Amino acid sequence: MPLKEVIEEITNQANREASEILKKAEAESKEILKKAELGSEQKTAEARENASKAAEEYKKKKIANIKLDLKKERMQEKKAILEQIVNKAKEKLGKMDERQREDLLKKLITIAKHELPDIKYIECSKSDANIVKKMMQTAEIKSDLAGLGGIIAANKDKTIQLDLTFERLLEQAKEEYIDEISKRVFRQDA
Repeated sequence: MPLKEVIEEITNQANREASEILKKAEAESKEILKKAELGSEQKTAEARENASKAAEEYKKKKIANIKLDLKKERMQEKKAILEQIVNKAKEKLGKMDERQREDLLKKLITIAKHELPDIKYIECSKSDANIVKKMMQTAEIKSDLAGLGGIIAANKDKTIQLDLTFERLLEQAKEEYIDEISKRVFRQDA
């Protein structure tokens, strides 16, 4: 075989091998690009899913915060209404006629005598002093109690005091019956 043919044969074979190598390289390149695209799509899908979860979580937190704020507002409104009820009760106590006031004071003194049999001191308002003096002739009456009325009874050495002032009784009633009052006033929440 002449040298020219051998060179041609070698060149042709080199070209074929180069062509095959190029085809393999292109195939590998396409495979690498395909894998990269799949990886990119997968990462994009994961990012979308994570973003969706984060948005949902934010939405839930926001809704929970709004509900909590509404609940707080509602509680404040209920508290204000309950205070109005207490204030109306105070107003009615302040506007009692003489007979009603005397009856109420008699009941309070009866309670005081029962709870504290050795009453020696009673504090009351000036307007209630005459009624209290009639009922408690053995006790020392001090008529400088401020407020709506009622009495504060004490034993001989003033170690035990019984606060039966209208304000204190209203406060006790409010604390004791707050649930019942709320149920009656706010029926839809009961």
